[in-house]
Amino acid sequence: MSDIALIRNETNPALLQEMTTADTQPLGRPLAALSLATTSTASTSFEAPAGVRAVSIAAVGAALRFHISAAGAPAVATVSATAPATNNSSHYVASGERCDVKIAALQGLSVIRAGSTDGTAEISFLA
Repeated sequence: MSDIALIRNETNPALLQEMTTADTQPLGRPLAALSLATTSTASTSFEAPAGVRAVSIAAVGAALRFHISAAGAPAVATVSATAPATNNSSHYVASGERCDVKIAALQGLSVIRAGSTDGTAEISFLA
């Protein structure tokens, strides 16, 4: 059996594209999930559970910033929402977008809103 699949090109339905399993990179199977409010008052910090290989972070209702701490280090509780240049190790996720990141188990993760609107960080841990 071949590992090749044919997919339809939505721009030109008559054109079929060839895709192999080598073109995909599964991050893992779902392990746990969190739904966290993102506000301006303080970042929410936590430690990824044991067995985690990746996290998937979705910004719902507002953009957010996140920071990943080194394994074994406490999560950073001072991610800046208004001055990201002062914390150049935080990362931006626009509202309605998702960011998938490979991490080591027990790394810390902090999230905060990126603008003036509160939102939700939907976080999936993958093993």
